[in-house]
Amino acid sequence: MERNFSIKIADLKINLNDIFSDKLRRWYCFFLSRSHFPEISLNLDYIPAKRNLPLRVKKKEGQVFQIERSDFFAEIDFASFQGELKVAKNIYSFDSFLRILYSLYLLYNDGFLLHSAGIKKDGKVYLFSGSSLSGKTTVIRHLGPTLTNENAILSDEIIAIRKEKHNGGNYFFFAYPTPFWGEFKSSENINNQRAKIDRIFFLGNRNFAKLSFNEAVERLLENTIFFSRDPSSVAKLFNLGIEFLQQIPSYQLKATEGVQSYLNFPK
Repeated sequence: MERNFSIKIADLKINLNDIFSDKLRRWYCFFLSRSHFPEISLNLDYIPAKRNLPLRVKKKEGQVFQIERSDFFAEIDFASFQGELKVAKNIYSFDSFLRILYSLYLLYNDGFLLHSAGIKKDGKVYLFSGSSLSGKTTVIRHLGPTLTNENAILSDEIIAIRKEKHNGGNYFFFAYPTPFWGEFKSSENINNQRAKIDRIFFLGNRNFAKLSFNEAVERLLENTIFFSRDPSSVAKLFNLGIEFLQQIPSYQLKATEGVQSYLNFPK
């Protein structure tokens, strides 16, 4: 079997040179890319897990980041698109690393990862953002039967968001599915393509209402997935979030409310 292969999430690709590729291929089978021109190439090796080493994400010189935890160590240069990864030989360690990598990778491409469920309906994406146990999977279970095809569920846990040009014109925010699911498992019919975001609902214990801008900023930052404390990266992420909320209407909502009735609620 060919040991080099590419994973593509949010149209951002990594190439892996791997001795464990058969298991990785099965796990990420709906996010594989046949392109021969990956944007980041990772040399992959395996190590035994260490004990009691917390996650550390450190920016070095230029655009080089080190990512380290008990079960992996990586150094990625986002300028040269080259990197090294040493990881414990299990899919869960690799999956955890991949989430951290893409939180950085997306930021370099005007994007971020968000704790959010998402559906695509009538060509529009609706996001339902919240922490664990906020009701993201409950919303997906409720809306699933109302959707016309299985491709309409993007995720019940983590969505990738990017600011991109639309039809060569203005910039808009688009949502992409990810392989980072919660209770649901990736459907065999996943459509790994972007769709324009229409609105976002932040899940909680309060009844449906439009959020003030300040409230929306607070909720978005609470649910954005980012691990680096590098000041310039944090500032860029904050500004991107502000721009996102200036464009995307935001609401609060209970997961147990009649969600369907609010999808086309006047903005």
